[in-house]
Amino acid sequence: MVLSNRRRLGVDRLDDRIMPAVLINEVLVNPPGSPDSPTEYIEVRVTAGSALSQLNNLYIVALEGEKPGTGSSDPGSVDLAYKLTATDIANFKSKFDADNNNIADAGGIILLTGTGHGYTNAASTSVVITIPELTAGSSYKGLENGASSFLTLTYTGATLPTDLDTNGSLGSGADGDGVLDAIANLAYLDGVGYLDKEVSTDFVYGAKIPFDADFTPDILVRDSSYTTQAFSGVTGAAGANSTAVAGNWYAAELVPTRLGVTTDWNSDGLQDGANWQIDTTASTTFGTFPAGTNQTTAGAANLA
Repeated sequence: MVLSNRRRLGVDRLDDRIMPAVLINEVLVNPPGSPDSPTEYIEVRVTAGSALSQLNNLYIVALEGEKPGTGSSDPGSVDLAYKLTATDIANFKSKFDADNNNIADAGGIILLTGTGHGYTNAASTSVVITIPELTAGSSYKGLENGASSFLTLTYTGATLPTDLDTNGSLGSGADGDGVLDAIANLAYLDGVGYLDKEVSTDFVYGAKIPFDADFTPDILVRDSSYTTQAFSGVTGAAGANSTAVAGNWYAAELVPTRLGVTTDWNSDGLQDGANWQIDTTASTTFGTFPAGTNQTTAGAANLA
């Protein structure tokens, strides 16, 4: 469907009045085997009706959740942060120009991963960004397998703070109270996190996948119908937490088998390449995955 000029102007006028749902959509924290690079990823979904310009100053962030004594110790500290560049946003826009500007109709996906990832199922509305921090080499940081959270936020200051939870003292030089600080020029949009199976008392920021002593999630997956941001999106407001609801969020371990480019699993007209199989047995999941769902969908809609 080709949008009329009237429709396009209507979307432009919404630009300054609608805060888009810029969502954490899927996070692959722990790919089977070793090394984890370059196939870890954080996937962000920009929902229908979002204004393109509101991707300006957007950061995709991974936060430490472990307290002193359980790991690397300062919860709320920034493990990884990526700010969308002007080129990234232009590439994202070009996807919609090539497809009748359908940001108003369907939204799109931003996939943050490593060079050499091998994911080939990215839909036409996806932009894949590869970064050194998720690529094997001297700059590799990776996504931690202990308690972690993943956020989208906007920040208009010069340099993003390196610790977003500084209230309270935890000893051993660490601080934090499990609630994200109110910071000038910073608006928290969305977030999700999990605890590893060893420790139930670490911190999660955003929607919390409940502690489960039987498994540590390899992957976190948002249901495609759930488009509510975890945070207010108000600049200078603290980031309150919530409990993830099964059916809105899923988490699972993965089967150590990577799939090849033979099947269009998500029925988008493209072959889905080199994805991972989800272990959907009850003892290794949070939430019951919909029937027929058995693999990751990097760069494409999930659980539609």
